[in-house]
Amino acid sequence: MMREADGLVVEPALTAEHSRRDVLRYGRWAAVGLGIAGVASAFGVSLFRGDKVVKITRSTFAEHVGTTFAVRSESVRTSARLTQISGLPGHLDAVDEHRFVLVFSGPADIDQNTYTFSHKAIGDHDIFVVPTRDRAGNTVYEAVFNQAPGGVA
Repeated sequence: MMREADGLVVEPALTAEHSRRDVLRYGRWAAVGLGIAGVASAFGVSLFRGDKVVKITRSTFAEHVGTTFAVRSESVRTSARLTQISGLPGHLDAVDEHRFVLVFSGPADIDQNTYTFSHKAIGDHDIFVVPTRDRAGNTVYEAVFNQAPGGVA
């Protein structure tokens, strides 16, 4: 049961009387609230830079296919080339600004993790990448972006 107070929707705390649907709904928002910075960083969603939120979209990277990014973490200092941007598999709109996959080529020693990808034209972005293989068997790194349009902006 929800009630409105001063123009805000206020929802009660979970009790044993709540349905499974309520638990899932509240759980989702609790996860978002507790892990927004880590999840955002891990999935490359919206990032905080100082007091400013930076929204990553397909257009952020579109003009930089074929260029090199510096890749760094606490233990890694290397580079990777952005080789491809594609639509999210199974999504109807192949050029969706909020749902896309970046593919980078680089050295084979980058593990699945979040790294800071730096580019002179678009700055630094913390991006979670997963190593995989392309059709030729070469190691590539994929970063999947699956953001709700109109989310954190």
